[in-house]
Amino acid sequence: MSESARRPAPADWEPAENRVGLLDRRGLGLSIAAGAVAVFWAFLLPLIASAVTADEDIEAGTVLDIGSGATMRPAAGWILDEGAKAGERPPGSTGGPATTVVHNGAVTLTISGGTFGGDLSEFMDRVVELQQEEADG
Repeated sequence: MSESARRPAPADWEPAENRVGLLDRRGLGLSIAAGAVAVFWAFLLPLIASAVTADEDIEAGTVLDIGSGATMRPAAGWILDEGAKAGERPPGSTGGPATTVVHNGAVTLTISGGTFGGDLSEFMDRVVELQQEEADG
């Protein structure tokens, strides 16, 4: 094939002398950035997560304070995400309603304390009423 019969090179063609490994110089910066993101997600993020996350396994018999004098006793193996064990509320807390969050696998329970203006009988009637509403859909 003669020199004059060659087709012109495409506009996006990069000659071999302008390449680094298998990458041309135009895409090298983007490739380095993508590699840095991959290293971050694969190695650094799990290290940060393990250093920051402090899951607290609940042992058998542990009592959690859900505020206003109410407590709960989850089964062993649940993990306390938010809240306090009985007797461990932070100084200056009012002892009023608090939120406690525990999880076990994919199940997460969020328990919030509150007040009820009636007596125990009225409270239980309201609980039964809510259960029936939930069952009826």
